[in-house]
Amino acid sequence: MHEMPSERDDQEESVMLSQQNERLSAADEIVRRRLARRRFLRRSMLAVGGLSIVAGGAGALYMMYPTLSGQFGSTLDLGPKANFPAATPDMLRLNNAGVFFAETARAFIVHLDKRTHFLLTGGSLEAQLAAEQVTRAPDGSFWLALYWRCVHLGTPVAFRNDCLSFKCPSHGARFHCDGEYLSGPAPRNMDRFPLSFNGDHVLVDTGRLLHVSRSSDESWPDTLPRLLPIPQVGCE
Repeated sequence: MHEMPSERDDQEESVMLSQQNERLSAADEIVRRRLARRRFLRRSMLAVGGLSIVAGGAGALYMMYPTLSGQFGSTLDLGPKANFPAATPDMLRLNNAGVFFAETARAFIVHLDKRTHFLLTGGSLEAQLAAEQVTRAPDGSFWLALYWRCVHLGTPVAFRNDCLSFKCPSHGARFHCDGEYLSGPAPRNMDRFPLSFNGDHVLVDTGRLLHVSRSSDESWPDTLPRLLPIPQVGCE
């Protein structure tokens, strides 16, 4: 015969259940805290990883283009055409007539007079001017922007007034005033940037470095015909 539970037994059972619920609640709280901590750590790691990727990408962009707004790596306004007076190839003087160094563009701006004598004529001349990124202005003169580094090993070249051409001081590569290869170890003509005009101002797109095949007097594969006669002065 079973005995009926007494009121005291009910009270003890209630206390036990209450204690058990408290222990379960405490355990649940511990689990919730651990899960919250894991979520925080996971999100923190993702955030740090994302920032690292962004920083790495920004660093890579900076290495390629130190700035993409208003400086090298963008289209630069170099000022009015009047800042770059033209000259024929036999009368060039650095930063005075026909050839000018634009530091912000890291380029030589070459402005050849409309009376410049070319070796080609007609459609052949127009095609070669386009191939070598030479821009003809409305007044009939010719413009181009030559990157300042030698295509051999990257040494900055210098324009030599005494030999009317560019010369690399490291290994002697020589280039005509229009960037065409003349002699030395360079594999191609000087690299250049697209040049255009906005009204009376000269624009250079330094975000696009263009390679041009080597010019030669010989009919070799992958060479271009010359635009200009070879200078008749030496360049020691």
